[in-house]
Amino acid sequence: APDRTELDVNVEEQSTGSLSVGVGVSSTENFIVDLSIEERNLLGRGQFLRFRVQASSRTRQVDIRFTQPYFLDRNLSAGFSLFNQRTNFRESGFIRNRIGGGLNAGFQVSEYGRGGVSYTLTSDDVTIDRNNFNNRRRSFVAIGDDPASLFVPGTPTTAFSVDPNPIDTSNPPDGIADGFGVNGFRCDFVQDALSPICQSQGQFLTSLIGANLSFDTRDDPINPRRGWRAATQLGFAGVGGDVNYYRAEASFAWYHPLIGDFIGSLKGRAGYVDGYAGDEVRLTDRFFEGASTFRGFDVAGVGPRFIDRIDSETGEPIGQALGGKVYAIGTAEILLPLPLPEEYGVKVSLFSDFGTVGLVDDGTKLLNSNPAFFLGIPITDENGVIMLDSAGIPLISQTLAPVQDDLALRVTAGVTVSWDSPFGPVRFDIAKILRKEVYDIAEGFRFSAGTSF
Repeated sequence: APDRTELDVNVEEQSTGSLSVGVGVSSTENFIVDLSIEERNLLGRGQFLRFRVQASSRTRQVDIRFTQPYFLDRNLSAGFSLFNQRTNFRESGFIRNRIGGGLNAGFQVSEYGRGGVSYTLTSDDVTIDRNNFNNRRRSFVAIGDDPASLFVPGTPTTAFSVDPNPIDTSNPPDGIADGFGVNGFRCDFVQDALSPICQSQGQFLTSLIGANLSFDTRDDPINPRRGWRAATQLGFAGVGGDVNYYRAEASFAWYHPLIGDFIGSLKGRAGYVDGYAGDEVRLTDRFFEGASTFRGFDVAGVGPRFIDRIDSETGEPIGQALGGKVYAIGTAEILLPLPLPEEYGVKVSLFSDFGTVGLVDDGTKLLNSNPAFFLGIPITDENGVIMLDSAGIPLISQTLAPVQDDLALRVTAGVTVSWDSPFGPVRFDIAKILRKEVYDIAEGFRFSAGTSF
């Protein structure tokens, strides 16, 4: 027949199982070790099974994933996952231990589109990291006052002790003769018990239903030159469990050749989460942006922050990230042509990231209602030295509420260099902040490198 072609296909069977070990370093994780065992054709049925162990300076995780690519002999994938994860959110001062599992299904909706649904049940145990420097507190007690009045009733001295002698009346710190210092864990102090960091601790169960939809017309998923990709995710927590919120996220990327071999791209991501039935959004369920997601800023370096002190040398506010209920981040990037063979794997691009992160619930801002918690930002000269008055007291330029939450625009620009080296991918990001808030944390240089075998 004129519209038929006969094909002869020669098939050579290859191994479908693999064992891989990966190691890496980065500005974010310091070190990363990854071990995974995969079988892509379990029992000859085309099923996927993976067991993975990953450890880094901030995360330890074990997970098992199984996928049946043609469930019920249809173009429908289905699977499950089990996981146990411990994450140290150093920027916020808490540790989350999470254990859970989920079910998922995926299906084709068009030539370029795919959708999916999922259900996840997780149990979280959030604790405040007592070893985090930002969670240590030192208060002054006048002679004759009862130190116990500083602490939440029932707090034992062994719980808030940072050094073997937290209360030393015979040797007052810093030459103070009319009182003494008390060291302790911040959440044991009455003054800090209502802080947003201390309020985040506890155990809770999350029952989450999700759905996703994506379209991809790019000519190459790894090195695209033209085309676009768009995706959206929806989540609803509250069908059982202790947490009630709804979440929506969307992203897009568009690629197109410019003059010569220059490739331009525009990317964007946005998300919103909010509670219902009287629930506010927990710290662990908010959006944290920075580092690879907003170049030029540190991990969780942009967005709402709990300010609890001012640096005595630089006058800059110091605090902990709170995350936001809203984020919107865009990127304009140009891939530059290089006079190097393509097989060298070196790429250089110019970029500009711009966007905002913010919005927290009123319960997170309880401390803002008390002027006693406000902090003064000192005036500095052109060399960054704090200016003092005639009495040696720093001159104050403005006061800051302890919980800062501003949806102001942030803008950065810089260059990214990536190299597919023989020992693994290497990437450098060099960025300059063009617009920021005084409490944001900058990171002008970031790198990552890794390999697997």
